[in-house]
Amino acid sequence: MAYGKVPESKKMSLGKTATVSGEDPLTNRARGYLDKGKLKIAVHNFGRFCGVKPPEGLWGKFSYIPDIDLMVGVPGKDENGNPYPWAVGPKEMYMVKEREFRTFGNDTTYWGPTVSESWMDRTYPNYIRGDWESRADSRLYLHNPLATAGKYYGGKWTDPEDPYPLMATSDIPDTWPFYTDDEGNEVHFWPGPYAIDPSDPEGKKQLKGVFVSDQDLYYEFDDRYATRDIDTTQGYSIGIHAKVSAFSYGATISEDIIFFRMYLYNESDYYYKDMYAGFYFDADAYNTDILGYRYDESNLNDMMGYDTEYNYAYIYDLYGGEQYPVVKASGEKLGIAALKLLETPTATKPVDVDGDSIPDIQVGDALGLTSWHWFDWYYRPGAQDNPPNGYSGDGETPYRPNKEEIQYKIMAGDTSNLDAYDSEHYFHPEKIEVGGQLIDGKLNPRFDSIEGLEKEFPDGLDCVFIMASGPFDMAPGDSVPFSFAVIMGADTTDLKVNARIAQLMYDNNYRGARGPQAPNVTVKEEDRQVTLYWDDVSLHDKDIITGYEDFEGFRIYRSTDNGETWGEQYYDEESRTAYWKPIAQFDLDNDIRGYDRVAPHRFLGDNTGLQFKYVDTDVNNGTEYLYAVCAYDRGFIPGDSLTDPDNLGFAKGLRFEIPSMENLLSNSTILSHIVKAIPHRTPANVKLGNVDIEKKPGTVGNGIFEVEVVTPAKITGHDYDIAFYKDPAGVYKGSLKDTLVFAVVDNMTGDTLFKDSRDYIVDDKPINILPMFDGLRLSITMSSKVDILPDDSYWTENSACTYHLSDLHFSTPTKSQYEIRFVGDDADSVYNLNDFYRKGQKNLQMMVPFQVWNTVTGKKGTLVAKEGNHFARNIEYRLVEYELPEPIPKEYARTLIFTFDWVDPDSLDPITNEPLEADTPWKPGDTMILPVRIPFKAGDTFVLNSSQAIQEKNPDEDDLAKVKVVPNPYLVHAEWETDDFVRKLQFTNLPSKCKIHIFTVTGEKVITLYHNNNTDGSENWDLITLNRQDAAPGLYVYVVEAENGKTHVGKFVIIK
Repeated sequence: MAYGKVPESKKMSLGKTATVSGEDPLTNRARGYLDKGKLKIAVHNFGRFCGVKPPEGLWGKFSYIPDIDLMVGVPGKDENGNPYPWAVGPKEMYMVKEREFRTFGNDTTYWGPTVSESWMDRTYPNYIRGDWESRADSRLYLHNPLATAGKYYGGKWTDPEDPYPLMATSDIPDTWPFYTDDEGNEVHFWPGPYAIDPSDPEGKKQLKGVFVSDQDLYYEFDDRYATRDIDTTQGYSIGIHAKVSAFSYGATISEDIIFFRMYLYNESDYYYKDMYAGFYFDADAYNTDILGYRYDESNLNDMMGYDTEYNYAYIYDLYGGEQYPVVKASGEKLGIAALKLLETPTATKPVDVDGDSIPDIQVGDALGLTSWHWFDWYYRPGAQDNPPNGYSGDGETPYRPNKEEIQYKIMAGDTSNLDAYDSEHYFHPEKIEVGGQLIDGKLNPRFDSIEGLEKEFPDGLDCVFIMASGPFDMAPGDSVPFSFAVIMGADTTDLKVNARIAQLMYDNNYRGARGPQAPNVTVKEEDRQVTLYWDDVSLHDKDIITGYEDFEGFRIYRSTDNGETWGEQYYDEESRTAYWKPIAQFDLDNDIRGYDRVAPHRFLGDNTGLQFKYVDTDVNNGTEYLYAVCAYDRGFIPGDSLTDPDNLGFAKGLRFEIPSMENLLSNSTILSHIVKAIPHRTPANVKLGNVDIEKKPGTVGNGIFEVEVVTPAKITGHDYDIAFYKDPAGVYKGSLKDTLVFAVVDNMTGDTLFKDSRDYIVDDKPINILPMFDGLRLSITMSSKVDILPDDSYWTENSACTYHLSDLHFSTPTKSQYEIRFVGDDADSVYNLNDFYRKGQKNLQMMVPFQVWNTVTGKKGTLVAKEGNHFARNIEYRLVEYELPEPIPKEYARTLIFTFDWVDPDSLDPITNEPLEADTPWKPGDTMILPVRIPFKAGDTFVLNSSQAIQEKNPDEDDLAKVKVVPNPYLVHAEWETDDFVRKLQFTNLPSKCKIHIFTVTGEKVITLYHNNNTDGSENWDLITLNRQDAAPGLYVYVVEAENGKTHVGKFVIIK
């Protein structure tokens, strides 16, 4: 395969000489803060992942990391000594002072290997000589340059007047880039990727509006300025473009980890061979205290190490820092700072990592950590320092002539043709003690010897190292992953646990300890009422750390200021955590209750039992409310019988506690558990009607169908088939719900809205959720057997009687339907039960005013009773029938058994002795319906007709008379105004379609509003006139003009 070609024009391999010449690269720079966890870092978008500004790896009371810098290198020649095309020919070098590129070299000039990095740059404070730079036009497409560090982090990490732009930060939408829409509004957009849908088997589908962590950053940089150092004899741009997402978490389990998901893109024309990518890592334990001061030479007792199993390297203080007064006084032991590779390119050739000449990494394997070399900072590769007069990288002091070459060799573990200087300072063999002297032992070119290091520096040293991964190839346009994590740990054991957690979170698309899967919430807006419904997807979600289904309950929060606050706030002094009190909480009825033992400020519930519906009546019409239904888990304590019942803490090596976690509070309604609601009345000429359900021919089963209109605006007016069929999976466990499922099909469009649903109620046993579609909520109740229940009985619409059945059941079940018809005195005979059953004799017991009819057979049944001589309360009647839909084994069948009851006039409560309200007696024509519950069977189909769900009529004078203006008078502002810059006055009880003409009392037209909404009878006015001026204080007249020409006149007052 060809390696590539020399570009035809004399320009950088990135090919952007014309666009960057004259550009000030600093105008696209931005800073980001990752500070949700215990570990806190300030990141800059020019290749410096830490160390330019505080916090510099702050963990607890001390910071640890002066610098983390990306390095990407390519060789100059192949293994046979032939120069690669990218290393030969003229190069465009950027002149910093002149802000222009100049050409150096000719067609035969050999430049050698090169490494793009910025850690050698010491031109503080602007760092203008590094190889990496913020992506061109970042200020337009990647962040908002007007959102500054001082505005959002002033007084915390920087000066309140700090004008440095912030990079795009997930929890600060103002930092996102924006465009101006057709109406002149600024529309901010997130420039980076969102979280991956965990249900997507390919792991590619993004959840729009859902972020990965508690704080995501996104930025990009490239090496188009890789020639701006003072050395014009070496180094050039490779054409690498880095896209970076950074993640910070507040959860205890991941508070010591910051993630960087990075992809490297080859934007050159070259097919690069034997590339390496890695990091320069400089950590001091400690570097500064929390205030930014250093009181000791604290970096001289540090030590280093690495772990090839989990691909991380680290630096720590040999003595834990207790030798330093400031550390001892703090009460903290110094931690360990580490950098872990998470995802690396794949090997394009076998790699021997341990130096035994046997490949440890095969072609196609993920490379991981393949080299690690330490060095003294004063002998950093490429430096030619001349202290105290200057240091290489200061823009004046020259570099060593092999700066690029030696950095590539360190990354590649290449010891060929080394001089004594480079060999001594960058490749460190084992150390063997002979006669009290240390001599060099075996050398692994890729990994320096830790044992040799410890022997050579038993009291520690100032530690710096380069860690890398390679070799790999990149064709033009290719991209490779190079993701990593910065990790802190209390000791080596804790550090390894955190490394394992980081890997586990990476393997799960950076999902760490979090609340259960968020429920899907639907909101219903009504007159002074908001109802929330949600599903049960949270209940069986598995925690990715522990593997438990650890769901515990739901908390419901409400905000009246678009998510700025969520009601009553509390502050826990011990954990320094602010949290909100929910307006409602529902939890499992189990052994977990009270406060979380890990985070005692968190209440886990008091075994209320779960609910999937909440009605909020403490609301005002016209006010916008934001609701969050947050699922939360039980937390985790290793070995605890309640939170770790299977002892997974021991089995998985989880030695840490995890507090109860819940879903994120956010003002983004893109999230499934966040909804907005504005309670309101329906238009004066509109009412919510009935939704009819009828059997299709051939349908045998029945049940109770209840349809609730939840979202009127979504009502289609279509017919829907509700079809029952056998479970296609063929499951059978003896339960009706294991064998029968149903689907809902829109008959107008032919779309199947959902299928294979078991969300129906059997024998009145409650279920978690009810199906919702096209603005409707469907409840289906059926019986597992042929049955009849007293609570199902009801009087027909024209019946006046209010008697009820205290008992109703079958003696012999039948798929019939029944009516009790009151006809008049002596309407039917009741025979003596004993004579009838034993002797077959019809001896009269009494006469009653009703008859019982089987509406399936069309036959009147025969009544029998044991006692009574007239129609009275608490007499048990039995029905005998000679014909049924089913075969009758004998001459007749005993079917119904029922008992009437009612409250007579002048009756008293037997406990309180208070008068009771008397029931209305029967009259001729009153009819009671006795539905028989018949189980559904496969093939049963019902038709739901939604055409009358919303009934609209022409408004009349009475409808228009209901129109009101609120508030009236308008004084300063209305209570629903949650923004100081937004004003609105509201017209309520409007007809569905109308115009609202507003005039001054002198007749001058102020504005006309147009209302067209058949579900909301309100219309807002922003107090802006048709001339785009603020409405003046005073008395106003309004005229509501309905579509049919009818009008209503009213007045309101504005007082400011």
